[in-house]
Amino acid sequence: MGFSLGIFPIITVLGLFKLRRQNKSVLKLPGYPFTPILFITAGVLMLFLSLLERPLESGVALATILAGLPVYYLFGRRK
Repeated sequence: MGFSLGIFPIITVLGLFKLRRQNKSVLKLPGYPFTPILFITAGVLMLFLSLLERPLESGVALATILAGLPVYYLFGRRK
């Protein structure tokens, strides 16, 4: 469960870069862009180490997330 919960904060911080590129972010961050890059790097390294230590559990978490993607796009297109 921790593996899948570690993915979403990384995606959230990546979204910050998208918002900044589109000039939609009013959030001021100290150390931008180095602070988010450091967070993303640390998060990805922890996920990678988790994948190496417990590949079965990490694979189940990835499969669960991937199984939910079609549902997300199915309901997202109706709006």
